[in-house]
Amino acid sequence: MADVKTSNARRLQSWTAHLGLLAATGVLLALAFPLPGWSWLGFLALAPAAVVVGRSASPRRVWVAGFVVFSLWFLWMLRWLWPVTGPGVLALAPFTAVFPATALWAANLAVVRGRIPVVLALPACWVAGEFLRSVQPWGGFGWFALGHTAGAFGPDAGPSAHALLASVAGAPLVSLFLAYVACEFATVATRRGRIGRVLLRFSGAAALLLTLIWAGSVIHSLTPRSGVQVAAIQTNNPHSNRVAPTYEDLAAEFRGLAGLHRDAAAARPKPALILWPETIVPGPFNRDADGLDQSPFATAARALIEECGIPTVVGGGFSLPGEGTPRHNSAYLVLPGEPVEAARHDKVHRVPFGEYIPGPGWLKELVLHRFSPYDFDYTLTEGRLGKPFKLLLEDGRTLRFATPICFEDTNPRLTRQMAGRGAEALLNLTTSGWFGRMPADGDAGGLAWRSVRAQHLQIAGFRSIETGLPTLRAVNTGDSALVTGAGFVRGTLPPGEPGVLHAELPLPAAGEAERTLYVRGGYLFAPALACLATLFLLAGLFRAKEEDPILRTASPSGGRPAGGEEG
Repeated sequence: MADVKTSNARRLQSWTAHLGLLAATGVLLALAFPLPGWSWLGFLALAPAAVVVGRSASPRRVWVAGFVVFSLWFLWMLRWLWPVTGPGVLALAPFTAVFPATALWAANLAVVRGRIPVVLALPACWVAGEFLRSVQPWGGFGWFALGHTAGAFGPDAGPSAHALLASVAGAPLVSLFLAYVACEFATVATRRGRIGRVLLRFSGAAALLLTLIWAGSVIHSLTPRSGVQVAAIQTNNPHSNRVAPTYEDLAAEFRGLAGLHRDAAAARPKPALILWPETIVPGPFNRDADGLDQSPFATAARALIEECGIPTVVGGGFSLPGEGTPRHNSAYLVLPGEPVEAARHDKVHRVPFGEYIPGPGWLKELVLHRFSPYDFDYTLTEGRLGKPFKLLLEDGRTLRFATPICFEDTNPRLTRQMAGRGAEALLNLTTSGWFGRMPADGDAGGLAWRSVRAQHLQIAGFRSIETGLPTLRAVNTGDSALVTGAGFVRGTLPPGEPGVLHAELPLPAAGEAERTLYVRGGYLFAPALACLATLFLLAGLFRAKEEDPILRTASPSGGRPAGGEEG
C-alpha cells in the first residue's frame, strides 16, 4: 500500500500546479512565435502541458485551467488587434481559448480513463483542436498553430528542416511531430529508468522525420525551374485614411503609388508583371453598366498602367450602384491596351467582424456590431473561387497564378484549391495598415507592430511549402517579400517604408504546376487525426474509470496492473 500512496502523491491536485504548468506552456509558446520567434522552443512548449494531461486526476480542473491560461495567452498574442477592435479581442481571446482547453481536457480523459498513452493522446487532441479552430463556422482562425513556429519570417531566412513535413500533410503534421517530441521530453523529465525506451522511440521518430523530409525535398525538385521577373509595390498608407478619408490625402497617396509604379516599370530587366497591395485604389475599380469608371482613381490607375505598358494586378473594390448589389474586395488583372480587366478574383475568405458580422440579424444589431472597427456597415459579399489568372509572357510561356487577398493566405484549404486548379504561383495582396504606422524606436507598441507582420509572413511561407508554389507578397506598410516553394524568404522590403521589391518568380519550365503530396491528398490528414482524437475521447468518456494507467499505480500485492507500457 505504500507504493499506492507514493504513486497517488505524484498526481496533480492543486489549482496552483495546474495553472503553473500550463502557464509555462503558454510562455514557451509565446516565445516560439515571432517575435522573438525562438523556433527551437516549439520542441519543448507542450512538455509542461503533457505533465498536466498525464498526472491530473480532474479533467474539469484541466479544462478550467487551460481556458484561463489560454484566454490570457490569446489576449497577449493578439495585442496587435487592440488598436483595431478592443471589444473584438475581448471576445475572440476566450472563444479561441476554448479549443486548446478542450484539447487538453479530451487528452486527459483519454489518458486517465481511456488508458491511451500521453504521447498519443495529447498530440492527436492538440492538433485536432488546432484544425477545428481553423475551420469553425465563424470564419476560422488558423493563426498560432504549433507547427508554424518552424517557418521562416525574416529577410533571407529559411524554415527549420521539419517544416518540410508540411509538403506531405500540411502544417498539422509539423504540429503533431513537435507535440510528440514535447511529450517524450516530459517523459524523460518525470520518469526514471526509461531512458533507453525513450531513445528507441526517438530514433524511430527521427527516421520517420528524415524520410518525410526527403520525400518533401524530392517533390520540390521534380521539375527544373526558370524565373520570370516581377515587381511588388509596397506603400505606407495609414488605415485612418480608409475609415475617414479626405480627397486630398487619397490623392497624395495615389501620387506616391504612381511614382513607385513608374520606378518598377523603368527597372531592368523589365518586370513581366507588377503587383499592387490590397484595396490600394480608392473606391470601386470595376466599371458600371455603361462601361465608365465609378471612381476618378480607377481612371487614373488605368491610365498609369497604359502609360507604363506592363500588366498589373490591382487591389480594388467591386460594387454596383443600387441597394442590395454585391460588394467585393477584389484583385484585378489589368492588361495595357485592354479596355476591360482581363480577370478578377473576389475575396472568398472574409475576416469576421472586419468584412462581415456573423450571426443572426437581431444579434448583430444588439451586440455584435460593437466588435467591428467601423461605425458603418462595411459588409462585403463572399466571392467564389475561379480558375487561376493567365498571363502570356513575351517568351511564349503562360504564367498561371492565383491571388489570395490579405488573410486568405492563412487558409490552407483555399490555397490548396488554388494549387489544385492549376496555379503556378501565389500573388498575395495585403494591407497591414490596419495595425498603424511603424512606431518610433523604443515605443512599447513596436513589438506588437512587428510581430503581426512577421507572423503573417511565417504563415504565408507554410502555404508555399504545402502547395510547392512560390508566393509574392505586396503589402501596404510591409512585409512585402518573395517566398520560394520550399518556404525560404528570398527577398523583403523593410516594414514601414515605401518601396519596390524586384524579384525573380520561379516557375515550372514544362508549364505544368507541381503537385505536392499535400495537394494530392495529404490535406485529409488533419480531419483524419480529428477523428482519431474523437475516438480517444470516446474511450475516456465511456470506459469505466480505473487505476491511472499512465501513473502505473502498483497493486496492493506489489505487482503491476494491466495496461502495458507506460506513455
